[in-house]
Amino acid sequence: MPWYVDSNNWVRAYLERTSQKVVLDYSFGGTNGSTNFTLPSTFAYLPTDSRASSYGEQYHMLKVYKNGSRLSAQVDHYWVNNDQPLLIRNEMLTAGRVGLAANQSSNWVDNLTVSPGWEEYGTNINGWSGSWTVNTNGITSPASGQQIVTKGDSMLSHEFSGYLDTGTLPTTGKAGLVVEQIDSSNYVTADVNYSNRMLELTAVVGGQTQLLGSTVARRDTIYGYSNFNGVGQTQYNYVLRGTAAVSRVRPLWLYGNYANVGLTYLLPNFSLTNFNVKTWNGAAWQSQPLNYTDNGRGIFGDAVFSNTVTTTQIQLNVPANFNRPEAFAVREEVSSQNFIRALRQSGQIYVWVNNELVFNVADPFASQPGNVGLFSQSCATTFQNLTCFQIPTSGQFAPAVPNESSVPAPSQNYLFENSNGIPRGLILNVNNQPAFAVSFYRRIDDDSLNYQVVCRTNLSSPKYVLWTDAMPYTNAVPIDSQFEKITCVYPSTVPTPGQIFLQVVVTRR
Repeated sequence: MPWYVDSNNWVRAYLERTSQKVVLDYSFGGTNGSTNFTLPSTFAYLPTDSRASSYGEQYHMLKVYKNGSRLSAQVDHYWVNNDQPLLIRNEMLTAGRVGLAANQSSNWVDNLTVSPGWEEYGTNINGWSGSWTVNTNGITSPASGQQIVTKGDSMLSHEFSGYLDTGTLPTTGKAGLVVEQIDSSNYVTADVNYSNRMLELTAVVGGQTQLLGSTVARRDTIYGYSNFNGVGQTQYNYVLRGTAAVSRVRPLWLYGNYANVGLTYLLPNFSLTNFNVKTWNGAAWQSQPLNYTDNGRGIFGDAVFSNTVTTTQIQLNVPANFNRPEAFAVREEVSSQNFIRALRQSGQIYVWVNNELVFNVADPFASQPGNVGLFSQSCATTFQNLTCFQIPTSGQFAPAVPNESSVPAPSQNYLFENSNGIPRGLILNVNNQPAFAVSFYRRIDDDSLNYQVVCRTNLSSPKYVLWTDAMPYTNAVPIDSQFEKITCVYPSTVPTPGQIFLQVVVTRR
């Protein structure tokens, strides 16, 4: 069951053994429906090889992907419905739970995995806030003003990445990812600033902007190694990944005898006019004045342009066919295409741009769950190949056990007091006497969290620490490999209504 909200809003996906189909049953607002998809003829529940005729029925892997309003599925290595969504309903934009379902059958289920997150591309991109345009190229922001869209549940720890392309190279504006957004006045962005050609990590805290880090956007990109087009070749064309501001190129030359092509390669005569570099201006090749420095055999040379040039292609011309570049690197001061990957974990933010780690800073919202998003400012930007997944290794609190009113929904502070001031907790019998207690869940697989139970008469009163997990304790019940349930007993008699309440405080070391 990939999506369940309540008895009137759910989707079930299961394998129908007799007809070899994937069946979807669903209910939206109490209106039921069903659809099915035939599996390929090569799929078989039982092995067809006679040598395996005595084998029992094997396990089959059913994977269901919910991305926004769309549901897709995979059975073993087969993509159901040719990798197209099985169901598209806006009702599924609402968060739901997952579960198991069976229909008139007995089943064994094993190796269950749930991964909060999504991976999307092209027209599969959906579920984002706002009204950005989606087509086969990705999702594109409007060109004017600051634009932010977000998606998914709030998370304390996650990884988020995507490619962005502005098309032509902007001279102003910014584009990048929203690493985390607590609300519209509190968020962090990692972006390319095209005005100053810098990579920037920016926090907005309480509506006030803070620059957490910045570094130059330039990098050397290797576009080709041999780029071979016959032994008589004297011209080498390199198509850049996007529109880029180029300040230099750096060839690495072949040298020595290469018997397989019958040539002995030598370094070019760099003083000849037919050793030159040209850039494409959109209509024709244009020669670039440059200063070339030969750094010797086995070292990249440096062809420094007199002026930085914006282009999409570069052409290298050499005097003779025995002058051949082994590799060709381009110094891009900034590019229209960039890949940004952000990781939020253990109180830190890490950002990679074009696979190079550029930022490692303290998270200004370390204790607060946030959403991820896309960001642009005054330049239309297309985002593609977006991937996000939650990392449930630290700082993720256990949900309350259903139907246990003594454990409210988790938050940083657990308050046990109702609107009338009567303490909410457990009334236990200890030595035949009633006792006031409180229960909560503690992560046993995360040493970075501290737990305390404190007593207060009101929120502003001084706190008395009743219990801390640094103390020895035995009143713990294991739940699973991650959580244990702690019950803390108030040492005095049951307080009168409104006299006191207990508070569970969770902090990070």
